[in-house]
Amino acid sequence: MKQKRKKKLLTEMSVTLTNEKKEKTTLVYQIRSIAAAQIWAKCIHYARRQSCLCDRDRFDNFPNSARGSLENLLKILNSTIEELKTFHPELEFPPINLENLQGSVNYLHFHFAHSHHVTKVVGKHNLKLWSTFNTILHAIENRISSKDEGLPNAAVFFTWLRPLNCPIPEKSYENFCLNLEFGTAYSNYSQVGRHFAEMFWNEDDHLDDAHIRPSNSINGDTLLWFGPSQDHLSNRHNIEKIKTWFLARRERFEKLGWHWGDPKLALGFIPVARLKESLHTEKEINEFVNFLSRFTLVKEVQVS
Repeated sequence: MKQKRKKKLLTEMSVTLTNEKKEKTTLVYQIRSIAAAQIWAKCIHYARRQSCLCDRDRFDNFPNSARGSLENLLKILNSTIEELKTFHPELEFPPINLENLQGSVNYLHFHFAHSHHVTKVVGKHNLKLWSTFNTILHAIENRISSKDEGLPNAAVFFTWLRPLNCPIPEKSYENFCLNLEFGTAYSNYSQVGRHFAEMFWNEDDHLDDAHIRPSNSINGDTLLWFGPSQDHLSNRHNIEKIKTWFLARRERFEKLGWHWGDPKLALGFIPVARLKESLHTEKEINEFVNFLSRFTLVKEVQVS
């Protein structure tokens, strides 16, 4: 009887960044051997052959970058809204309330980015604008939560035009975590809607029930985190805060079939790879983040 050949693990990801000056740098990551990480890596391998990168310019919160300041993000948001109005003069976008910025962003998410009405009018002619609108809202939320001291919540995101969507294996739900670590790559949220942790972080109690959608798939969409690391004590503290928030809304969530303690709440993200760059001191990490601030585009992603 022939023995089954072991599937070869994908062990390395390289991400090449560039900018308008044609400068380049390549980040190399060690891919984890866990099932979810291997599925994520195989999705990237598939997407490279069948598709292409999109959302390649999502560099959030890097010092001195276009998306590094709240002022610049609001300018991009307002200019995007003005362009959207040319396609949709019937839509009335409310002005941004700086005194309740998170509330304004939540309103725009609920009534526009996640609106069933808007979904029906998105087509090839305006898809890029609506995508920019949504990603800028997320960048603003990321900026709001960033601390004034220490590392900012710096992150790079990339997605794929025609990804392969794979269900998360039952056992992989235990790999979700809330504490982000500098230099770690995460399988990013790849669905329309919000997961529970995002609702909590953004104080979003107005999200339509249909758009409460915890992660249930992996497709190669990726978050590269270059912000501050949170220790396991912080992780436990965050879980307790989300638990308190969740139980205060228990009646609503349980009607939708969600119960506290269910692993499929999928709180946080699954860490799938680790940066190989050897950075130990605070000075080295800060210099590295400042260096990455020069780049504005994900040029290429490869796994092997």
